[in-house]
Amino acid sequence: MRFVLAAISIFALSNTLSAQLQVQVTPSVPAPQLVGTEVVFTFSATDSYSNPGIINFKMEVALPQSTTFTTVRDFEVSNTFAWARNLMEGSYQIRVTARDSNYITATSQTVVTYRINSRVTGSQPVVSATTHPLVALFSAPSCPSGSSMEVVFQQVGSAAAPFKTNFTACNGKTSMNFLIAGMLASTAYSMYDEVGRPEPASRRAPQSPGLQGQSPRPCSPSGCRSPSLSGLWRPSRSVFCCLALAPPRLWTPETPPVKSCVLRG
Repeated sequence: MRFVLAAISIFALSNTLSAQLQVQVTPSVPAPQLVGTEVVFTFSATDSYSNPGIINFKMEVALPQSTTFTTVRDFEVSNTFAWARNLMEGSYQIRVTARDSNYITATSQTVVTYRINSRVTGSQPVVSATTHPLVALFSAPSCPSGSSMEVVFQQVGSAAAPFKTNFTACNGKTSMNFLIAGMLASTAYSMYDEVGRPEPASRRAPQSPGLQGQSPRPCSPSGCRSPSLSGLWRPSRSVFCCLALAPPRLWTPETPPVKSCVLRG
């Protein structure tokens, strides 16, 4: 009986403590924003305890069409968090929990919805700047479910083999977004997307000059096997046909700002 009363007392105390601590969340820019936009969330809490401690904040995010929250920052004193891992359009759920260091059971939680829109408005890919001068965001229209997409990028005028991202699975609904890194400052690059799928590609033909109306071409040999008579090439596990979906986009990374450091003893 004493254990039951103790449990009830703890539950009642927890509810009382939660009522004395309230958390709020404020984004740096109002929704909606475009894919890849950095949003700084600022947390604040109203603490009505007679002996309040230090407030710690935790932030979790649920992807669009998902009810599973993933911790992006665990409890810490800082009341801001810069969030840019929004590489898919849709409505994200942002859950923030505040905790008083003097009362372990004193927590307050709130959930806000934040809408992210696609950068792609037509049938062509888009290349955008990010907060890092040497990283670009490549956004392409959706590709058929069951296929995969990669981005190929290369220095303009270079005879070296191009660089490629990993293949990312398509869902047939949302745009495809890739962070492109590893580029040199003040150097022009061309970028384009390639789609691999189990049957001959029948999406839009390349729109490069001189290729209008022609059949889709196979992937470049770099990273692929030589095309067979059927136009297919064989990666390690399954058969795919690749298609360059649009003319290359040109991108020139900026020169990063020079920062000086002072060592203090």
